[in-house]
Amino acid sequence: MINIRELLDNNDYETIRNMDKEEFDNAMKEEHGISQDEYEVSYGKYYKEALDLCNAIRIFAENPDNLDNFECYIAHHFPVWLERWANSPEGLANEFNRFATM
Repeated sequence: MINIRELLDNNDYETIRNMDKEEFDNAMKEEHGISQDEYEVSYGKYYKEALDLCNAIRIFAENPDNLDNFECYIAHHFPVWLERWANSPEGLANEFNRFATM
């Protein structure tokens, strides 16, 4: 079983980002010894997406050209981008990561 606490303590966001949602949720429930219902109440069902989004912001901070590219793209396509690609927490996190790692 993956130790989420160890990954977070070591700032190993790459491993977390590569986990699928079910794997991440199961590791979090195991780490805290809680049920699915307790997990959703305590951490919310989008905890992994929040971590992924914040990791993308960290990558943007290290790669300002990628942030400039993202800004230029959404400045011209924001409504369409929101509707097609960033219309859910998963989509938003994926889009941020896609632009951050270009």
